[in-house]
Amino acid sequence: MDLVNRYISAVQQALPADKQDEIGRELKANILDDIDAMNAQNGGSDDNVQAVLKKYGHPELTANRFYERPALIAGIDMALYKKVLFHGAAFLFTYAVVLTVFAMLQDDSINPIRLLLQSLMIFIDKVSLLFLILTLTFYYLGKSGSISGRLYKTWTLDKLPSDPSFKVSNSDTITDIITNSFLLLILWTHLWMSNDVYQQQVLSLAPSAEHWRIILTVLCVQSLIQALYRLTQTYWQRRSYIAYIVDHAVFALAALFMAATTPIIFVKEEASATIPSMILSFVESSQTHFLLSVAAILVVLVIIQLTKLSRLNEIERD
Repeated sequence: MDLVNRYISAVQQALPADKQDEIGRELKANILDDIDAMNAQNGGSDDNVQAVLKKYGHPELTANRFYERPALIAGIDMALYKKVLFHGAAFLFTYAVVLTVFAMLQDDSINPIRLLLQSLMIFIDKVSLLFLILTLTFYYLGKSGSISGRLYKTWTLDKLPSDPSFKVSNSDTITDIITNSFLLLILWTHLWMSNDVYQQQVLSLAPSAEHWRIILTVLCVQSLIQALYRLTQTYWQRRSYIAYIVDHAVFALAALFMAATTPIIFVKEEASATIPSMILSFVESSQTHFLLSVAAILVVLVIIQLTKLSRLNEIERD
């Protein structure tokens, strides 16, 4: 009996204090029943006690069978936890890329390897803190009940997606956030960059194209707002998808108009002494073709999106 008591005591040490007595009594009754059953079959022996306890296994395993410890994140909240973690990580990655580009422009050193490595270092440093904070938040909030249950308490049937397969692409959304953030940085370099560094920049917006700074800023800001809103959505709605199509169509028109009014970018002669003339000539002469290519890509995207929109309209009518 001493061996049984020692085993039960070991199991209790692996349990919360408020569960030790209750589970200890239940476990002892089960063990004694098993020992009595084995004694009835094989006759009384200390070997029977050892055999029964070996069958129960390590005290930690037995404690886990009798008491299911609450997970850090409840299963019902796991999908929400992953969604928030992914979106937070996406935001931090965008922040890391923009911060790195900002630093490279300040240093007048555009280096793809530095862009990748420095962005990853900043991202890894920040995402570990995000993971810790988010996990602790979900753990403590989840102790008082399901976070998902409270969050979706006002859900109604009319919020069902028209087509569950018509999901918002997170990768496209993140690309839009990074692209628009980068363009805004480039458009307003003279505001955040020191004057000495700015004067050393080889490329600049042409004086005749200054109005495009405002136009593109407005377009980038509204596109960025749309992208941030999409991070909160799982499925496309007709209204938001139309806005997404219009966004691409307007950018395509802007690219066409800029192509017709080149040059948009001009080379500063005083800062271009170290740049090969062939490269500078190519930059100046290729603007129209580049803008036309951008417009063509956006038009193709709009056509594809209009096809998908017609399918979404048919589903909603049905």
